[in-house]
Amino acid sequence: MRIKEVMNKYKVTRKALLLYEERGLIQPDRELSGYRDYRLVDIEVLKKIILLRKMEFSLDEIENIIIYNNKELILNKKNEYEKEAHFIETKKLYLDYIHDVIIGEYEIDEAIDAIDDI
Repeated sequence: MRIKEVMNKYKVTRKALLLYEERGLIQPDRELSGYRDYRLVDIEVLKKIILLRKMEFSLDEIENIIIYNNKELILNKKNEYEKEAHFIETKKLYLDYIHDVIIGEYEIDEAIDAIDDI
């Protein structure tokens, strides 16, 4: 598959493909004419890169996962998301207290104490 086909099919830029190649993540063959020929193995790696990018992995992290098989980074990202989810849930509880203070159902000092207890 040539570079334009890959760009169109997988919605990636030429710059991204060349960067992935430069970083050693994909290694398309070169035809005699100099055109890149993306093989099935390159496409499979590209799909993994796309998936990891959608999950907000950096290019360095992707390189460590794909080239060095560092699966621990995936678990680290999961833990990071779990911490973020907990933080968001806590903030939602704070907003409940603030709402109750604003509508007069809760004293502000009680709300502050309740938030501190959380």
